[in-house]
Amino acid sequence: MKKWFYFLWMSGFFFPYLQADVSPEKINQAIRQGVSYIIQEQSSKGSWSGEHADDYPMGKTALALLALLKSDIPYNHPVIVKGLKSLQKIPFQKTYSVALYLMLMETKFQAQLKFMPPKYWEKSKKIGPFRLLATPAEKKRVLKAASWLVSHRSSKSWGYPRSDEDNSNTQYAMLGLAAAERMGIATNKKVYFKVMDHFISTQEKEGDEVVFFKVPAADEPISSLQRKDLEKKKARLQNQKKAYLLYPSGSPLKARGWGYREANPATGSMTTAGIACMVICKAHLENSRTRLWKKLLPQVNASIRDGCAWITQNFRVDGNPNGGNLFYYLYGLERAGILAGVIQFGSHDWYRKGAEHILGKQKENGQIGGGVVDTCFALLFLRRATVPMRTND
Repeated sequence: MKKWFYFLWMSGFFFPYLQADVSPEKINQAIRQGVSYIIQEQSSKGSWSGEHADDYPMGKTALALLALLKSDIPYNHPVIVKGLKSLQKIPFQKTYSVALYLMLMETKFQAQLKFMPPKYWEKSKKIGPFRLLATPAEKKRVLKAASWLVSHRSSKSWGYPRSDEDNSNTQYAMLGLAAAERMGIATNKKVYFKVMDHFISTQEKEGDEVVFFKVPAADEPISSLQRKDLEKKKARLQNQKKAYLLYPSGSPLKARGWGYREANPATGSMTTAGIACMVICKAHLENSRTRLWKKLLPQVNASIRDGCAWITQNFRVDGNPNGGNLFYYLYGLERAGILAGVIQFGSHDWYRKGAEHILGKQKENGQIGGGVVDTCFALLFLRRATVPMRTND
């Protein structure tokens, strides 16, 4: 499956107007320095200790390895090999950790494919890097991780587990399942319907009007096949308004966000989480063609649009709007921008402004923010690391 949005995005097509203070050269230099810092912090056992490691021994190491691989460190680099080995016997216990493990393994097989002969590339187009390159032990563990995530969901969403569900854990669970789907491990559609219902019901019901701007993930189908089909319908029904009902455009948006839980006020990080989850759900449900999906689609599109409107109204890159970790939010902002296909939230160039702030916060040793975790989130932002859902099937 080719991802046209992915290639345009990676080539910098959508970000041609970076100002001199955030030039590609300075961004690449910042990434190299951040990579050097993360590598220096690896323990002799291959893991990353310190902040958050006691609660998330798998999660912190998986996040560090993910950031390194996304920053073009080869899959067979000793730091990567040692780190992956340290994860082999850690049990699956936390939603964040298992989700990050799945995201890491998908990235690892993609990185591994780059070093394979051309005949592997052709075969990978049919069965994918995971099924082509994973060892039996890797396949078994990845399948177990995906199964663990699904089985540890509450009625509609996820907690740590053994706690009430929240939108942060749910976001990472969905990112993990999306990675599993790209590895050919399907999730029952009922899971996506439940998550979608959760985010529709927990989003703010009212919000200030925001001037319309294009949100591609809401203004049209995710799949290129669906987009082509819609255009054909429009051409056949030029004189009938029904062809446009599912994808209206031009009307004002309402700034409606999400909080950590329904009772909590909306924040930047949780609103980016809601946008990401709704786009992932839409991507995996829009081919279902059921009555339920047709009924819910307008709500899904409005939810995505209005979430983006909330980010526009509350936009900032020097803090998490309404509270929370800054760099966790910035990685969420990158994710929302990529998944929604939004170059700018209204008039806000999210990548340029975010990159400018990150570069200003980097220390001489390459560290960004409070340590390894913040540095990883920052590098994932700078690398525009999220895999787009919009496809050229």
